[in-house]
Amino acid sequence: MKKICILIMILFSVFACKKEEPVVEETVIPDQLLGDTDAELLTSQFWNSYQVSSTSGQILTGSITTHGFTIGRIENVSRSPIHSFMISRTITDSEYFAYYSQRYPRQMPVGKNLTLRAHIKGVNLEGEGVSLMIECEDVNLAHVQVADTHGSVSIKGTFDWTAYTVELKNLGSNVTTIFVYLNYLPNTTGTAYFDDITLTQAQ
Repeated sequence: MKKICILIMILFSVFACKKEEPVVEETVIPDQLLGDTDAELLTSQFWNSYQVSSTSGQILTGSITTHGFTIGRIENVSRSPIHSFMISRTITDSEYFAYYSQRYPRQMPVGKNLTLRAHIKGVNLEGEGVSLMIECEDVNLAHVQVADTHGSVSIKGTFDWTAYTVELKNLGSNVTTIFVYLNYLPNTTGTAYFDDITLTQAQ
C-alpha cells in the first residue's frame, strides 16, 4: 500500500513540475474594418477623394473643384452627428468620375463575407448616379475580387438618407488589401451625400 501511495505522489510531482505550454494568442480581426465611419474626424487620413479620367487614367486627389466637381466633407447635412461626405456636379461629363475611398491593409478576414453599407442622400441625381464598391488586390496589385452595386442597384433621384449595401462573398486567401469606394459615376449631375459607412465581416 505504501508503494502505491509513493507512486501516486511521484506522479503528482511530475505533473506539477511539467512546464506549461506557451499560449499562442490569435489576432482578432474586428467585425467592423473601416475608420471614421461617421465622417467626423476632420483631420482623419482614413478617407481620400479622387477625380479620375476613364480614358487617360489621370487621377486628381483632394477636395478640389475640377472638371465641374465639388467634393468635400461638409457640415449640417448629415445622418449623424453633423458631417458627411459630399460629391456634386452641375454639368454632364462622360469622361471623368469621382469617388471617396478607404484602404484596409491589415490582417485579412479570409473566407468571410464582407458587407459595405453606406447611408446616402441624393438631391437631383440624374444620369448614372452613384454606386458602392468593394475591390480586393493581391500582393501584385492585381484586382482579384470585386463587388459593385453599379448595374444592379439604381442610386439616383432625390431621396432622404437611405441605407444601401453591397456584399463580397468568401474573401480569398490571396487578398492582401481591401478598398471600398463611394462612387459618383460618369454622366451624372446632382448632389450625393454619404454618411455612416461601414465594412463588416460575417460568416
